Amino acid sequence: MTISSGVSDATLWVATVVSAGLFVLRFALLMPTRRFRWRIPLAALMGIVFVLVVATIREWPTREALGYLSVGFFTFFLASVGQGASIRRWATVAHEKGEPETLQPGQMTFVVKTVIILCLMLWFKSMLVAG
Repeated sequence: MTISSGVSDATLWVATVVSAGLFVLRFALLMPTRRFRWRIPLAALMGIVFVLVVATIREWPTREALGYLSVGFFTFFLASVGQGASIRRWATVAHEKGEPETLQPGQMTFVVKTVIILCLMLWFKSMLVAG
């Protein structure tokens, strides 16, 4: 499966770089300490490596992998909109007390928003995929 010829390679590269940049910038700015800020680019790098490993195993074309990377990063960026205070609070609690055993306020909302946006983004991506 490849993305239709209507979308150029350059457009896919730009979309991937922009969505990854938005993700890293948004979440890095929400982190309460410098130590936590460095975890965000590492998380993005882990996501890139994961998609590239899956793409290699499943023999996806580069264009397909770029589409999934764009969708993933943009999904988390969109899900974080309106959740800034909650995300900052979760990071502060994790920094001060370690990871809590129970859900913190707003975490389930964030998960539900992420799943809904991811489904919509994957559906939109499938519209760009040729038969």
